[in-house]
Amino acid sequence: MEILEAVRAAIKELVIPELDGLKSRLVEVQGRVEAQAEAIRTLNSHVVDQSRSIDTLREELSTRIDQTNARIDALREELTGRLDATNARIDALREELGMRIEGTNARLDATNARLDATNARIDALREELGMRIDATNQRIDRLYEVIVRREEHDQLARRLQALEQEVGRIKERLAMM
Repeated sequence: MEILEAVRAAIKELVIPELDGLKSRLVEVQGRVEAQAEAIRTLNSHVVDQSRSIDTLREELSTRIDQTNARIDALREELTGRLDATNARIDALREELGMRIEGTNARLDATNARLDATNARIDALREELGMRIDATNQRIDRLYEVIVRREEHDQLARRLQALEQEVGRIKERLAMM
């Protein structure tokens, strides 16, 4: 039994102090584990509170987004209606202006036709006056060829002057047309 006593004494000397050290460490570790478990419970509670706040915020934001989308849809409908009305006004204005342009073009065509007729009259008058002037010049040339008395010559000069004045007036009238 001595061996048994020696083993017991050796166990008491070596193992029991180690076991006491392990027990104190175990108590320390359990304290830490409980503190961490408490921290985890607190953290879980905080996460649950945050999750509830996030859910509440998500619902609030979803509601606000739905309201904003409804406002956007209403605004889109209003703007679409206004655009349709504006497009209709533009189309009506385009048609009205097109008709007015056609009327103006018709008036321009009529004015051009009148100008063409006036130009034709001017050309005819120019030709007629040219022929009358040529005839007058021929008569004057013949008069100079035939010797006339001085008195007749003076009368012819006055008549020529009157004719020249008349031709001048006719030219002025032509220029005014």
